[in-house]
Amino acid sequence: MASYDAIIIVSFGGPEGMDDVLPFLENVLRGRNVPRERLQQVAQHYEMFGGVSPINQQNRDLIEALKVELAAHGPGLPIYWGNRNWHPLLEDTIQQMANDGIRHGLAFVTSIQVAVSIGRT
Repeated sequence: MASYDAIIIVSFGGPEGMDDVLPFLENVLRGRNVPRERLQQVAQHYEMFGGVSPINQQNRDLIEALKVELAAHGPGLPIYWGNRNWHPLLEDTIQQMANDGIRHGLAFVTSIQVAVSIGRT
C-alpha cells in the first residue's frame, strides 16, 4: 500500500463574482473557436447567481469537513485544493505541493469533467 503525504481535492473551478465570469469561460474554452457572442450568452446565465458558481464553496466545505475528520481520526495529512479552470489552479497547487516537499498525494476528484480531462492527457 502506498504511503501518502497529502490529500489534494481536484475540481473544475468556477467564477466567484461577475468580474470572474468571462475570464473563467475564456479559460474553460481555451483553444476552442467559440464565437464571442456565444460566450457572452453563456455569461448571462451566471447573472442569475451573481456570477458565483457553487462548486468552490462546496469544495471549501468539503475541505473543512475533512480537516475535522482527519484531526479526530487521522491520518494527519495536509489538504490541498486545485482546479482545472479557475483559482486555485491545479498547476499552482501541484507546484506548491512540490515546494512543500509533498511526493505522494492522494487525489479526490469532485468534478467528472476533470476526471475525463485527466484521462485524456
